[in-house]
Amino acid sequence: MLKYFEITKDTEGAKKFFTAKLAYTITPGELRKVLDELPDDIQVVDVRKFEDFSKGHLPTAINIPYDQLEVYLGELPKDKVIIVYGYNIVCHLGAKSALFLAENNIPVMELCGGFEEWQNKDFEVISTPN
Repeated sequence: MLKYFEITKDTEGAKKFFTAKLAYTITPGELRKVLDELPDDIQVVDVRKFEDFSKGHLPTAINIPYDQLEVYLGELPKDKVIIVYGYNIVCHLGAKSALFLAENNIPVMELCGGFEEWQNKDFEVISTPN
C-alpha cells in the first residue's frame, strides 16, 4: 500500500527543518515592510508563467518563469536577497526555485503562500500590459 505521508517522532529533524523554514521564508507582511524600508536589499522574482505575471504581480517583481531560471541565472544580482514566489501555498514553484538558486550560491528566500496570499492581504498588485 502506498503511503502519502509518514508520521515521525524525529524531534531533532523537526528542529532543523523548522529552524531552516523560519530562516528562509518571509510572510507577505514581512515582505511588505522590507519593500518599504529596505527595497535596495532585495529583488523579488515571480516564477509563474508570463501570462499570469502580466495579469498581476507584486510591486518591483520581475518575471522569470521557473523553467527559465537557468537561462537567466547570471543576470540575478548576487549582492541582494532574491525573494521568489509562485502561485499559492500548495504550489512548489517557489520552493523549487529557491532550492535551485541556493544550489547556485544565490541568497534566496521564499514568500509564504505565494501570490495568492499576497492578494489575500490586500497588498498592492501591479498588472503589466501585453
